[in-house]
Amino acid sequence: MVKVTDAVLDEGGAHYHTAGSLYGGQIVWTLAKFDRTIHVKGDGSPIADYLLALTGHDGRHQLTFVNTNIRVWCGNTASAALRGASNRIGLRHTPGMGARIGEIRTALDLHFRYADTLESFLNDLADRPMTIEEVCAYTEVLIPQPPDVERSLRTDQKRRLLVDVFRNSPNLRDLPLTAYRAYEATVEWADHALPYGDSRRFAGADRRAAAIIEGGADDLKSRAAVLLSKA
Repeated sequence: MVKVTDAVLDEGGAHYHTAGSLYGGQIVWTLAKFDRTIHVKGDGSPIADYLLALTGHDGRHQLTFVNTNIRVWCGNTASAALRGASNRIGLRHTPGMGARIGEIRTALDLHFRYADTLESFLNDLADRPMTIEEVCAYTEVLIPQPPDVERSLRTDQKRRLLVDVFRNSPNLRDLPLTAYRAYEATVEWADHALPYGDSRRFAGADRRAAAIIEGGADDLKSRAAVLLSKA
C-alpha cells in the first residue's frame, strides 16, 4: 500500500498528512493532502483537498482511494458521490508496480475531476436560497419514516436535529441560508451528531470513522448531494 501511495503522491504533487488504522489494524489508511483548495461563494472557510488510501486485512477491502474534502474551520468531511465524478477509486490487485502506473494515473485524473465537479456543485448550491420550511421538507425525504412504523419518534428527532444544525451550528453561522448551508449541515450532522457507541467488539470512535469513510454517514452525504442537486 505504501509503495502505491508513494507513486500517487509523486504523480499528483501531494504530500502525506496523517495515517492510522481501524478495528485493531483490520483496516489501515493514509491521508494525502494536495496543495489546491476549493472556495465556495459566501463561505470564508476554504475546503482542503485530500485523498484517502484505504485497504484492509479483513478479506473485503481492496486498495481504494477515497476523495475527501475537508472544510478547514470545522473539519467536516464533504465527500459524496456526485454525478459525473466518483468519490472513490478501487485498484485491482495486479502484480508489480509497473502494472499499476496506468491505474494510478487514472485514479489521479478521476480525483482531480472529482474536485472540479465538487467545486462546481457546491457553488451551484451556494447560489440557491433555501428556507427553513424547505429544509424541513428536505429532511423528510433524506430521513424517511421506517416502512413498518406509522410514526417514529426517533426519526422525528433526527430530522429536528438536522434542522437545528442548519439553523444554529456555530460552524455555519456566517453562511447564507442556501442549499450549500443545507449540505454542510447534513455533513456536520452525519459526521458528528449521529451517535456511535462502543459495541462488544469495537470502539465507538472506530465505528464512527468507518461510517464516515464507507458506511452510513458516507451514504447520507451522497443521498443529500442527489436530493439537493434536484431541489
